[in-house]
Amino acid sequence: MFKKPVQNARIHFEFSRDFILLLIKLLRKRPSQIWIGDSHCHFIARSGETIKTYSTSNDGKLVIWLGPRLLYSVSKHGFRFDFLTKLILYFVGRKAVLIIALGEIDCRVHFVLKTLPKGQDEFFKIANDYKIQIMRVIQKFGFTKIILLTPVPATNLGAADLFFPRNGSLFERVLVTKLATKAILNLSDEMIEVVGVTTILQNSDGSFDSRYTDDGVHVNAIGAQRVLDAINLK
Repeated sequence: MFKKPVQNARIHFEFSRDFILLLIKLLRKRPSQIWIGDSHCHFIARSGETIKTYSTSNDGKLVIWLGPRLLYSVSKHGFRFDFLTKLILYFVGRKAVLIIALGEIDCRVHFVLKTLPKGQDEFFKIANDYKIQIMRVIQKFGFTKIILLTPVPATNLGAADLFFPRNGSLFERVLVTKLATKAILNLSDEMIEVVGVTTILQNSDGSFDSRYTDDGVHVNAIGAQRVLDAINLK
């Protein structure tokens, strides 16, 4: 249905002295939050810093960047963590909160052409498959709570990405983002909390509010803080 995203954009992280030091650091002070997803995950959790495969913060965040992963591919094939990521999650995932950010690339590139013609039911189906894969991660690594972030709003702001181009009109991309958000919000239960990122970052027409983005794709520091404020970790 969708083409496999380009994976070589992800920074290669070898099983090296640096990785061992990272693992020791995480074992000494286990992260309370583990963020996993595409670049939006990094920009929300670690706004303004260089994207790395693994990054940590003083306030208990571990951010794992999966590269330009599609929500759709995860729903069909699972997260497909590499060995080093599995190792980290095995040792430090238990009792942490897992926050997942995926789906904006799907809305920008694929959903207008591939999914919109099939209607809302197809978005619900993708979301339900997505939940199945998330439940498998919970069972395997023992997370205590899952927070799903809906995609950031669609926009025409900023330069277009040659590798992940905008397909469809802005109206169509706003529409599929709303349909995807509705389907993901439907996944909320006692284990999974869904935060509607889309609605807190959008203009009245549903597009990305320019106050919350500098590059026209990701949140800036102001936008990131709005999302962080909306996440309930009490």
